Amino acid sequence: KVGLRFDPIIFSNNYRSIYSSFFRKVFTSFENKKIHSVTLGTLRMPVIFFKKIQKLHSNEKNLFSKLFNENKQINYQKNIDNEVTNFCMNNILKYIPKDKIFLNK
Repeated sequence: KVGLRFDPIIFSNNYRSIYSSFFRKVFTSFENKKIHSVTLGTLRMPVIFFKKIQKLHSNEKNLFSKLFNENKQINYQKNIDNEVTNFCMNNILKYIPKDKIFLNK
């Protein structure tokens, strides 16, 4: 059996088309009975690590625009996080039952 880990899910302007296509390709590559579980989570990281990435990729302003610092952890804004998580969850549910999906937050 296989455990699939979709973590981190990255927000972008076209994330819907990217992830719809991605999930379709992944889930049509496996027999459902061979999938043990799926883990889903959006981007999150410690502030120190985020600052290093920001320095290395200072020209990628769009990549960092929807993030905020909460308790020394960088996350997407709640509305973005919920939107992306719900979209991905609904897409994955087309292929496997909900009891096999676990959220990382």
